[in-house]
Amino acid sequence: MSALHAALDGDELRRQLTLRGMTASDLARLAEISPPTVSQALRGRALSPHSVRAIICALAGVDPLPGSAALIAAPASP
Repeated sequence: MSALHAALDGDELRRQLTLRGMTASDLARLAEISPPTVSQALRGRALSPHSVRAIICALAGVDPLPGSAALIAAPASP
């Protein structure tokens, strides 16, 4: 991975979307990035710093749905 690129934790990104009641398409629209870029983020692929920043800022601007954290099951242990 290039020093100019960074990857997000795809599982955590999915969790954050779920907490906010958002879809990947919602995130792409709100972050003003392409749906394929969101798909790459969800797979943990390297993104440009601009895309990472756009995703983080978009998520920060949407409050989690009340009570949503309690509804999401923790990942099963192996």
